[in-house]
Amino acid sequence: MTTAQKVIKYIATAFAVFLIVTIISAILNGGYALLNTFGLIHKKENIVTEDLKVISSEVKEVSTLKIDLACTNLDIKTGDTFKVETNNSKSCGMPITSDEQLGTNKDGSINMDYCKYCYKNGEFIDKVTMEEYIEMCSKYGSQAGMTNDEMKEHCKKLFPTLKRWKDN
Repeated sequence: MTTAQKVIKYIATAFAVFLIVTIISAILNGGYALLNTFGLIHKKENIVTEDLKVISSEVKEVSTLKIDLACTNLDIKTGDTFKVETNNSKSCGMPITSDEQLGTNKDGSINMDYCKYCYKNGEFIDKVTMEEYIEMCSKYGSQAGMTNDEMKEHCKKLFPTLKRWKDN
């Protein structure tokens, strides 16, 4: 066998190995996709929360759980204790998904409790009663996937439980 034939032989062998690996990989990926499509593989969803600021409450015993998910992001984690976490403004209930949506304190630092639409420079932007604020927020029902009347009813239930309005 000449040198040129040996080179061609080695190149052909390397190409054959490459094709075999590619074909096996495609078959395995296709099988995994089919199993995943039919729900036979349960993929755990990893949510990156480094950018999210979480408001949490921890309870040792739970007998009843009622969840209204009209306007929130909810993460329920299992473990030794039952923990429900959400990242909503404690004034209007808006989901906060980034630092840019957070309000600011007098010194310009980020306020972890309120969104920028409610709280700026250490004070609430709209100095109104809870009832007036419910009327204002009810105009944004479409942004939350509901009618304005549904939004108003939702706010009537939600606002009394939020930090800003609890003590008033």
